[in-house]
Amino acid sequence: MSVLLVVCDTPTGTTQQEHEVDAFKLFFGKRNQEFKEEQRRHEENMKELHRLQMEDIDKKRRRELEMERVKIERETAHQIQADEHAKYLAGEQCIYPGAGSCLEPPSLNHY
Repeated sequence: MSVLLVVCDTPTGTTQQEHEVDAFKLFFGKRNQEFKEEQRRHEENMKELHRLQMEDIDKKRRRELEMERVKIERETAHQIQADEHAKYLAGEQCIYPGAGSCLEPPSLNHY
């Protein structure tokens, strides 16, 4: 660390010590201002990092929710298919409704 020492005679009659104090205040005042600016930039960077992390978490959560939705839809479709097959086996539902027989598809003339 270096300190700039300004020595000059002024008509106001300031002393060498007063000049040293002024130079000290000027140097450390500037350094303090630089530190505060650096600290402000650091805080802004941390806020930006936090925002990006939250976006990443949101993306992951949306992806997880979408995967869960697809899984539930598939399970539901499989369950519906299994229920219809069980009803068919129990004779409660025809696979080919509107046909003459529950076991045979309707003829093309039927439509």
